[in-house]
Amino acid sequence: MSTLPLYWKLSSPAGEERLSASIDLISSIERFQIDHTAISSNSVSDAVAPTNSATNSTEGWATYINAATSEDVKYALRRLTRGLASPNESSRLGFAVALTEVRLNISYSRTKELISSWNRQLLERIPTVTAVQVIFLVKEASEITSSVRGQLLRDMLFARLFGLNCIVEAGLLFKTDPPPNTSTPPATIQTFQTVFTDFISLGQQKTWLREPAWWSVMTLLKELAKSEVLWKNEAVDGVVSLIFSDPREWSAEKLAVAIQMQHDFPTLDWHKVLSPTFEDGQILALSSLPIVATALHDMPLDGNDEEGLKTTVRADWKPQPHFAWDIVITEYLRQDGTKAENSTIHDFFRVAVDESLFGPNTTPERRFWGFEIFRKLVVLIPVTDLPRILTKNFMRTWMGHLSSKDKTLHKAARQVAEDIKETVEKDQEAGFSLVMALLGGTDGQFDRITNSKTVESILGTMDAAGIKAYVDHLVLQAYGDHTSDNSSVKDGALNSKRLWAIEQLSATLRSTVIPQSDTWISIVLQFFLLHGFFTVKKKNSRSTIEILHRPLHVPFSEAAHAACRQQIYACLTHLYTTSAPGKGRPGETLTPIASSTTTSDAVPWISKTIDLLTVLEQDRKHISLLCEESADIVSLRKRSRVVIKSIPDDGDRVRKGLKVLLQSFLLQSCDESFNAVDSFEEIIEAVANLESTKSSVQQTKNRAEVEDDDEPNPIDVIIDSLIGDLEKGSSYERETANVVFDLICGALQSSTMDLLLTQLTPRNPLPEVEEDETSDIELNDREVKKDDSPDSSSSESSSEDESDDSDEEVDPELRKRIALALQVADAHENGNGAVNQDESAGSDDEPTMDDDQMIALDDKLAEIFRSARGTKNELKGAQRQATIFKTRVVDFVETYTKRNPTSDQIPRILKCLLDIATRSSSDEEQLKQKVFKIIRSGIGQIKEFIPNLDKSAVSIALKDIHAMASQTQNPDVTPVLVASCHYLVRNLLHSNADQLVSDVYLSSLDEAFTKKRSTFPVKVLEDLFRNHPRCGWLLRGRLIDFCRPGGAISTRRQVQAVGLIKELLQGSTFEQINDLVPTFALAVTQLYEGQAGSTSSSSMTTPELREVSQSLLTIVKKSAPMDAPVTTTQALWNPEGTLGYAIAKVQDMSQAKNSAPLKRTLTALQLLISATDVASDKKSSRKRKKGEDSSVANGVDTAVVEAPGVKETKKRKKVES
Repeated sequence: MSTLPLYWKLSSPAGEERLSASIDLISSIERFQIDHTAISSNSVSDAVAPTNSATNSTEGWATYINAATSEDVKYALRRLTRGLASPNESSRLGFAVALTEVRLNISYSRTKELISSWNRQLLERIPTVTAVQVIFLVKEASEITSSVRGQLLRDMLFARLFGLNCIVEAGLLFKTDPPPNTSTPPATIQTFQTVFTDFISLGQQKTWLREPAWWSVMTLLKELAKSEVLWKNEAVDGVVSLIFSDPREWSAEKLAVAIQMQHDFPTLDWHKVLSPTFEDGQILALSSLPIVATALHDMPLDGNDEEGLKTTVRADWKPQPHFAWDIVITEYLRQDGTKAENSTIHDFFRVAVDESLFGPNTTPERRFWGFEIFRKLVVLIPVTDLPRILTKNFMRTWMGHLSSKDKTLHKAARQVAEDIKETVEKDQEAGFSLVMALLGGTDGQFDRITNSKTVESILGTMDAAGIKAYVDHLVLQAYGDHTSDNSSVKDGALNSKRLWAIEQLSATLRSTVIPQSDTWISIVLQFFLLHGFFTVKKKNSRSTIEILHRPLHVPFSEAAHAACRQQIYACLTHLYTTSAPGKGRPGETLTPIASSTTTSDAVPWISKTIDLLTVLEQDRKHISLLCEESADIVSLRKRSRVVIKSIPDDGDRVRKGLKVLLQSFLLQSCDESFNAVDSFEEIIEAVANLESTKSSVQQTKNRAEVEDDDEPNPIDVIIDSLIGDLEKGSSYERETANVVFDLICGALQSSTMDLLLTQLTPRNPLPEVEEDETSDIELNDREVKKDDSPDSSSSESSSEDESDDSDEEVDPELRKRIALALQVADAHENGNGAVNQDESAGSDDEPTMDDDQMIALDDKLAEIFRSARGTKNELKGAQRQATIFKTRVVDFVETYTKRNPTSDQIPRILKCLLDIATRSSSDEEQLKQKVFKIIRSGIGQIKEFIPNLDKSAVSIALKDIHAMASQTQNPDVTPVLVASCHYLVRNLLHSNADQLVSDVYLSSLDEAFTKKRSTFPVKVLEDLFRNHPRCGWLLRGRLIDFCRPGGAISTRRQVQAVGLIKELLQGSTFEQINDLVPTFALAVTQLYEGQAGSTSSSSMTTPELREVSQSLLTIVKKSAPMDAPVTTTQALWNPEGTLGYAIAKVQDMSQAKNSAPLKRTLTALQLLISATDVASDKKSSRKRKKGEDSSVANGVDTAVVEAPGVKETKKRKKVES
């Protein structure tokens, strides 16, 4: 088998294909060599082997190899060595791999058994190949002449480097077994020295080649250390004398070689070799770290380190740190503390990285190296040692670049944070110490300073024990050091620390990343509850509340108490919306329970908080309430606790909601800012009344029927209180209202719904002006215009300036104030000018007011306009607040529809929401979009039906919605109208109210198709005919009338009528269609005949005629089964040929001749419904004029058809025949 195709595959960009080709090539070459050895064993034995004195003679080895090696092997070696100089990177890699080895750690498709059998070097598998021969081939393939430049020079240098490296990794330099039929050793020290000096020479030729060349030197020395050649010590001495000839010059490569050789050749006198640069021969001694750092930074030892770090890096800079860094880090990890005189890796990081690469004057390139080295250490060193490398300069640089995306190294800083997070995930116990290290140097503001969530993400990887340790640390920080004095400076610092700890505790509990557990959540709530509502006198070691066991030496300030109250409300708000796993369906808001899987009881957190509050209130000896307790509030608390205790825990949602509501009021009553005493009392009475009758939804309804009308319904009182909470600025009260409403919405009654929907009625936020005041203002305005009428020139000059404001409605109050100011100025003018009235009578050019009066009037008018502007802004703010309030009430409505999909109140809700959707202003766009979503995705998707439906009320609601549809001109509202009508029609038809539905739609149908300016959306009618054909079938007669000429108000409505017929027949049976076809066919015939004979502007346009024809074609195809014969369709649609003749007349119109799509559609219709003797006279005469014969197939004149559909017809008829 030829191996030539395999060489092409070695250049493939796919690594798997290259490795597969390498395996096949090695296998083939070995077989060729085995066969050659078996055949030419005699000639090999007769060949003259080179002597020991001629080991460097290429000719001697060439003579031997020519006799002992197969031609295919020699070609493979020559081809592979030449391929190393390929400009294609994939080729160089593939040929180098084939020349050296195939490694197991690279994945490819072969099985492990096959791969493991080839895990040996190619050059080692051919015993007759020696290092001398391969060196000769490599140098021959990479010969560099004076004419070699640019890319070709680069390829040649890499070819030599790759080829020599293949010799090293194949082990040819250190072979001890001689080739077959000779006793001459294949590896000599001269060959070793040749390869070594070539590596050094390559590193000196180009700076970009220095690092890979010295990496090959490192590989060569590793192989030398593992070898057992006789000249090993001599080679080591030669290497040391060449590399360490000048002890004053140290580079990163030289440092790496020294560290590696110290480990591989420990018997050398390293004290002598490394002196005087490194004392005692210890490179990594603490005193030697500055020299190591300078060498790693590629700077001269006698240079200025600071100036060198500030200079711009050279052009061949690369983002990967030098391999010497890996050698040094590996050496530190290898020592494992066995050498006490050496420095630690933390000392190395401080000197070589923090003080050098992260200095204040270093370049961004060197800082990037620092980040990369830190990432290496994060993976290699123990997690417990990470805080020790969070040094000062590193933290400053990392935080600075992490804080903004505009920073140069922001991505590198983000990657460092990700690496730290991944490392902590593997060792959660060390996460707490790392968090403390991050917060310690930033006063706990690491995430805020860096605009990130680094600390929060690290906490999210920790277990419950680690989070509890962090929470305990924050509590300890808030309590402060008991040894501190009471000076103002210390108290101010402690107060700042407490505010920080309070904020961190709240952020920890409210985080969605940190895993929550009852253990530490209870501590946080205890802390906020104790210091938010109480003042601590002394500790109570016997209390069941853990937070009271800690002594508090410095009392909390008022600001700290207020912060604790604010944060406990925020935490409870968060816990309201957090559900335990596996509880409820997705998107369902449940009662607040512990969000950790370790929760043993499903008790709401608000209940646990109230239990803690009760315990704290009883401990008067050690703590006391901050606020003064009035007798009314104390009484209300006792009554609320009695009512809460009387509510059983039977799982009833309404009772859960009532209990949460009372507990929320009970907690707020401990706040000194609580001012809802009347509401608290009303809620207690309402809940007590509901619970006293053991109310459920049905029992509440029965009770409402016999109650006195003057007595308010308890559920109405509760809902009214919840609505009032929506207007408050506290997010806790609003969220509590949402949670409670979600729980008790099943008990809402008709009166409650009236109260809820009343909040959504449109209201005018502008102040009302009384009629008499308006008339006075208009009178004064007319007087001002009469007295101060401008001349013609001023009127013309000011007309353009006033045109923009002419459309705006003038505020009556503003007009009144301006008129009053002008009247006062006029009265003042008349009073001052009464004496000089005769003198000034003949002068029209003199001013009527002096300068002081004009300035006073200007100031007065300016004040009026500033006040008007402020009033206008206040009105806009009021309008915005009203919109926000309506949006929150709409959230209530959405919750109700989701919880009660079969409620008979939904039609009322639907009508109210549609009123918002059709009448909302541009300022209420967000509210309108929310309403759209509720109707389309919520109510419109309800699958359940309303039991015991009030047909009359729902039909009235449907009629009102149709009235809205006829009045709206916004196309965006149409989908909402369609969804609303669809929901109501489904429920009416389920209750067999077909006639009520048909009456409403018949009225809308007449309005849409008979009124000239009707804007009723036809999509509402389409939904009925498409999804409810049972009801649409009752309107078929009226709909067909609109299809006839003159039946509809316009041709466009005629087209829509035919489309509605098509929608109706899509869901009908063949029997129903057959009953409808004769009447509809007659109407369509009249339509086509009217269009063919019409010359007025009322005729259909070409697109309209095409749309009618396409709808008719769909109906015709639907009217008969697929396997029905053509004559059946013809007999049904065209029994007397009238429809076919009408279609033929339309075909002769210029519209059909000039429109190919219309022509094809009419031809297909003619083909389906026309008989042979109906339209053949005119068509056959046309063919006779052209000298063509009529071709008739199966009774249809197929020669008439010119569209592509004819060919399909012919093919279909041939298949049928």
